[in-house]
Amino acid sequence: MASCSYILTLGKRHPRFAPSTYKTCITPTQAKELFGSDRKPRPLGCGVYACVFEHKDAGKVVKITRDSSDVAGLLQGQGLEQVPKVYAHHKLVGRPRWTTPRPKLHPHWQEWPEQPEAFALVVEKLRVFTGSEKSKWNQRIRRLETFQIQEAQKRALVAAGGGKTEPARPDAKTKTYRRPMPADAARAVCPKKPYDDCEARMRELIQMKAALASRGIEWHDLHAGNIGLDSRGRLKALDLGASPTPLDRDVPELAGRRRQR
Repeated sequence: MASCSYILTLGKRHPRFAPSTYKTCITPTQAKELFGSDRKPRPLGCGVYACVFEHKDAGKVVKITRDSSDVAGLLQGQGLEQVPKVYAHHKLVGRPRWTTPRPKLHPHWQEWPEQPEAFALVVEKLRVFTGSEKSKWNQRIRRLETFQIQEAQKRALVAAGGGKTEPARPDAKTKTYRRPMPADAARAVCPKKPYDDCEARMRELIQMKAALASRGIEWHDLHAGNIGLDSRGRLKALDLGASPTPLDRDVPELAGRRRQR
């Protein structure tokens, strides 16, 4: 295999997940294929398992991750409006190495192999939430999840014969019957006026989770850092990893150099 053009340090330390950061060698052939040049790419951000780098095309980014469930979710969700478009996906030949030792005690479900695989994806570039936006969205998501839990408990009580429900009303747009949203739903999730934009965004988020579930994608790690906005302002899932979604397809290998005839 060709020598490294440069070394990329990926991931970041986390108090609960192990191991943390790791390094991977990027060869000249891999650099040209992924980034379009030999110079080291500019990092745009890193999570626990992955880092995102600048691409030669302003509308794309390169995501390198060790989490196969994130790759599985992105590939399985292609065609949905709620998932960023994947333009290319590769498995990097030349396995990465951990930069920190494996701790003796860590959750069993978070174990990773001694020689992990790394995946490189060229995906649609999204705008991420930062600062006050992220704080606001995390508050909304917590309120929404609390509200949904309370509604589920109420439905369970009704099913057990301990209460009554409102009759279903016809939906004016789809002409189908649906259970009416409680009058205080907007106030429960968005306690401050105006409600319109907040409630519309929350419905968009609920629709995103439902669309992913329809493809068999289990998205457990829902927070503001894993949500982005596309060029049209639509919500999309940034990271679908740390989930039980299996990678059930072959990912083509991106070798260090092409074979010579």
